Amino acid sequence: MNKKYVFLLIILGFASLSIKSQTISLQAFGPNFPNPTNMSNAGDDRLFIVDQEGYIRILKPNGTTPSYPFLDIESRVNNQEASWEAGLLGLTFHPNYSSNGYFYVFYVNLANTHTVVSRFTVSSGNPDVADPNSELIILNIPLYFGNTHFGGDLHFDDNGYLYISTGDDGTTEGDTGNFSQNLNSLKGKILRIDVDNPASGKNYGTPNSNPFKNDGDPNTLEEIWSIGLRNPAKFSFDSLNGDFWVADVGHTAWEEVNKDLGNNGNINYGWPCYEANTTFNNDTPVSCPSNSSLDFPINTYGHFEPDGIYRCAIIGGYRYRGSNQSNLVGKYFFADWCSNEIFILTESGGSWTREHYQPSIGIQRWTSFGEGNNKELYVIGNSGGSGQVYKIVQETLSTGADEFVKFNIIPNPSNNGLVSLDFPNTVLLKDINIYNLQGQKIASKLETNTSKSYNLDLGYLSSGIYIIETISNKGEKSLNKLIIK
Repeated sequence: MNKKYVFLLIILGFASLSIKSQTISLQAFGPNFPNPTNMSNAGDDRLFIVDQEGYIRILKPNGTTPSYPFLDIESRVNNQEASWEAGLLGLTFHPNYSSNGYFYVFYVNLANTHTVVSRFTVSSGNPDVADPNSELIILNIPLYFGNTHFGGDLHFDDNGYLYISTGDDGTTEGDTGNFSQNLNSLKGKILRIDVDNPASGKNYGTPNSNPFKNDGDPNTLEEIWSIGLRNPAKFSFDSLNGDFWVADVGHTAWEEVNKDLGNNGNINYGWPCYEANTTFNNDTPVSCPSNSSLDFPINTYGHFEPDGIYRCAIIGGYRYRGSNQSNLVGKYFFADWCSNEIFILTESGGSWTREHYQPSIGIQRWTSFGEGNNKELYVIGNSGGSGQVYKIVQETLSTGADEFVKFNIIPNPSNNGLVSLDFPNTVLLKDINIYNLQGQKIASKLETNTSKSYNLDLGYLSSGIYIIETISNKGEKSLNKLIIK
């Protein structure tokens, strides 16, 4: 499909969203952490904060943290990767952690030659300290390029199986090693293993229901659960129904949210044949299957959507299943690493709409979401090497917030560029922006008037299709399409 028309379709979908800035608010919780990359809970009221440099620290329910780390494996971890993607990345606790003390981590080794999944054990005498000498290596996956796209998340499902996300070990040129579509590679995948029933010669086994375990093909790997991912740095399970959610970091244009309803596995998410919904590489050496065999995302966003905000890398999250924020139940939260935004997906009638929340706490590099034992949600921001945990809480919308709705452009099409933006109610605008179909802002007008109608002279624009964006003094946005003949 022509890229111009793809962009137009995305814009028109984007224009139908209700973008509000007061759906949620963030409450800072606990002290600062140097370089947090992930968060987990052990079935109690503590939160465990993963640090890129090779530490895990405990955040207690009163907001304090011990002066010593829960785990220190800094000497084993590559934390100097220029891309910021290496280091200690993932943590999850065994379902029977309270009795066996086992937890699992994902890290890039010091030599930057392997990604490692290991089991550690908590110390017998202190629940706030783990034994660094208890490491049992579960998986040791070689890196051929070793620069980016490590994946790195870990979670157990309700059956006690361990899921692991792996990146394609690629470069900025795509899936350089042709790993994601290759069933003889563990990269660019979701893996599912059984750590409680190890097979001969391994520290783990694989469930018989894994799609490639008993397929009769000696070239396929039995650990694989799903394929076709680029850099699935974060994934989660819906604690209500077991649905599998994975956010895959895109290449240069698109970010995507994927959902495996019921977590049935054996899904091909499409990379590198597709980046989100857009054809990426159908040429050799990649052998791309038919579209009917691929699973496309439920939500995507572009790096250059028509609002002047640059986005670059999705940070996957959770569907809220707590009990303290009634207005948030069932919503899926995720973020972008570059834009400072937190996104909220809401389902209605089988379709999903997206809200954008731009917090007023300064520039953050969102690195992870986390779920407490009570299913309350947290998000970690990192600003200049100083990370902060925030609790996500609902915010009551102010009176009249829903009155800022889509405006009409009259006349549309316009022969001379003289148009009026007409709202159903009186609004106070802060800005009016004009974008072309490439997402470039080509004009901006500062507004301080309160009116139901705003007149624009766009006679200097050439014939074509443009997007008009209005921003109220409350930060509420609305978009519409203008055609100039």
